[in-house]
Amino acid sequence: MLLLAGSSCLKAQTDRVVSFQNAEGKYGWKDVKGKVITDARYDAIASFSEGKAGVRLNGKWGYADNQGKEIIPCTYDKTGGFFEGLASVCQNDKWGFIDQTSKEVIPLIYDNVRWFSKGVAAVSIGEKWSGEWWWYINKSGNEVSTHYWSVSDEFHEDMAVVSLKDRFGYIDKTGKEILACTNYKAIDFHEGLAAVNVAGDWGYINKAGTFVIPVTYSKAGSFKDGLAAVKTMYTWNYIKETGTPINSDSYDEIKSFSEGFAAINQYSRWGFINKAGSKVVQPKYMGVASFSEGMAAVKGISKWGYIDTSGKEVTNVNLFEEARSFSEEVAAVKTNGKWGFIDKTGKEVIAAKYDTVEDFYNGKAWVRLSGSKYYIDKSEKQIE
Repeated sequence: MLLLAGSSCLKAQTDRVVSFQNAEGKYGWKDVKGKVITDARYDAIASFSEGKAGVRLNGKWGYADNQGKEIIPCTYDKTGGFFEGLASVCQNDKWGFIDQTSKEVIPLIYDNVRWFSKGVAAVSIGEKWSGEWWWYINKSGNEVSTHYWSVSDEFHEDMAVVSLKDRFGYIDKTGKEILACTNYKAIDFHEGLAAVNVAGDWGYINKAGTFVIPVTYSKAGSFKDGLAAVKTMYTWNYIKETGTPINSDSYDEIKSFSEGFAAINQYSRWGFINKAGSKVVQPKYMGVASFSEGMAAVKGISKWGYIDTSGKEVTNVNLFEEARSFSEEVAAVKTNGKWGFIDKTGKEVIAAKYDTVEDFYNGKAWVRLSGSKYYIDKSEKQIE
């Protein structure tokens, strides 16, 4: 997906300026103290990237810096964010790249482009069924790969998934083909390994394109912290980078590891294992959420409560109608159809009276009460 400034009116924010919208729907910037530094005159403002944000005026896009000063005039039909010093721009449905001085460094000749990552960007010309091809260019505009039906938006661990005729393979940053486009599916490299689907089953290759974990799985995930989730026939487990399971168990479902624990389901009940494969919470809950800040929401018979990483039930597990993960030491819970917040002892710190709430972030949470929408802090003071 191309990150276009022309695609949304995001409220951009940095440590220097915060965007605002006036009653006429125009956008400008204030400093962090609330002083207006750029009058609300723009039709849209995009997010900052590398200290610059796209701005739209009279249907055309340009860029402003992180002090709200327009530094590249609004003359383009569409723009993308700055990545590695270059930004994609579009005129008359053709894309190219400019630098931070607005100098055109790569001509506007492409039908589609992605962003620069590690010195290269994907570009294309044409439509797929009438001869669309994708390839990578460097910052001089030179081609660094052959042409493919599709390519990854960016390289992962210096490798990219590419396809020809609906079959997938890999190339490295030099454009060298590491694995031919003969596979049903392929996913990005993580921790030196990538899952590849060969005729319906999955295995893992290394960066030399050699299969180091056999093609034996019906489903396979990416490695993270030395472990990957895999499915064999009807059951799941985690494997190590050697292909060895972390334990002899098998599970009906598993979730990703969070804070060192993964939720596992056996016989329609949920529990948790650690990264050594040991069960730290026996499967006995009807539902669970991942651990966050040392706590996890768990479902008893029909309602929810919380446990800590030792498996201790901090609250009754049949207490709340709904329960969310902890964020900034508090968690949103629903009681009698209303939302409030509890602390890690289970104590109610904000009464359950709100119709809707969001989690706390940067010291504030969005709430709705009787049709009014606003932010509160942890003392329930209304803030902007």
